[in-house]
Amino acid sequence: MLDASRWKSFLLNLLSPISDIPPTNPVFLAEMRRVHDFERNQRRTRQMCYLVFLAGMLMWSVFTLMMLINPQTATGIYDDFYNLLWLALFGSLADKLVVDFGVINTGLTAISDDIRTGRWELVSLSSLSTRHYVLGKFAAQQHLAWRLVALSMTFRLTIMVVGALHIFIMPFFLPARIYDTSTPLVYFVRRMTENPPESLIIYAIYSLSALGAAAMYCVEPRWRMSALTGSTLAVSATGQDITLSFLRGLLIIVRVWVSQIIFAITGIMMLLLIVWLTALFYTLTQSNLLVSLGIPLYVFLLGSFIRAVYNGLYERSIARAYQTLVKRGGTP
Repeated sequence: MLDASRWKSFLLNLLSPISDIPPTNPVFLAEMRRVHDFERNQRRTRQMCYLVFLAGMLMWSVFTLMMLINPQTATGIYDDFYNLLWLALFGSLADKLVVDFGVINTGLTAISDDIRTGRWELVSLSSLSTRHYVLGKFAAQQHLAWRLVALSMTFRLTIMVVGALHIFIMPFFLPARIYDTSTPLVYFVRRMTENPPESLIIYAIYSLSALGAAAMYCVEPRWRMSALTGSTLAVSATGQDITLSFLRGLLIIVRVWVSQIIFAITGIMMLLLIVWLTALFYTLTQSNLLVSLGIPLYVFLLGSFIRAVYNGLYERSIARAYQTLVKRGGTP
């Protein structure tokens, strides 16, 4: 039997900001002792995420109830909610204006404060390795910025869930659109009657591709947080004053935003290539099933590219912070 609580715990730990290091890391434990009401803050973050999700579901329920009460205006309500979803989607992509600055702000003085107050000298004389010190600081700063990132991820997840309800469920509250072939479920049933086995496989492929794209969209802030936190620690390890560190922090944000522009350009180029290849394969094979495989391939390649870029930024930044601190007398 599947244990829902165990799967929930597994997913939360997978996305946790401290999943990359042992929970017994002494630097992380010391940093968390400075945080007032550590457990309470974690619990409050989870509660806020639940509230964001419930608010989205409540809004969908209200619009659905309005459609049931006023059938004459149901189509207009459906279209208004559709426009609202697009607005929320574009708004979620602008979360970086808040999240990125919040992540940078928490880490600019993480190591430089230790250097300035002399704590680093004590750490460098101890048996604690510099790598464990950097990873402990990294996890601590991620935890401090976790609430903003968790809320951003929850907001994106809410948009995806409500969007799926809007596309697949809401049309059945519209008598005028129940038999409209543009309704996804109606389109699927119609295709199934024409060519059942192939249509079922194609629909399953498209559904899995949509789930993969939605997961990538929801998890992207988590990947971005790791890259930003690592880059911020590399700046903080130099021990510069807060003004210079802040300016370099702005450069980090600009670099990440440039990376996102590169993601968009790469995504467009990949899409054009996939379209060209699928058209070529369709000309050669006349198989819709083979052509449908281009969509999951595109989602996988784009997601892998985005993950690799963020992970590369994180690893290079952590290595740079480590090398800087070793030069300051840290234990290799």
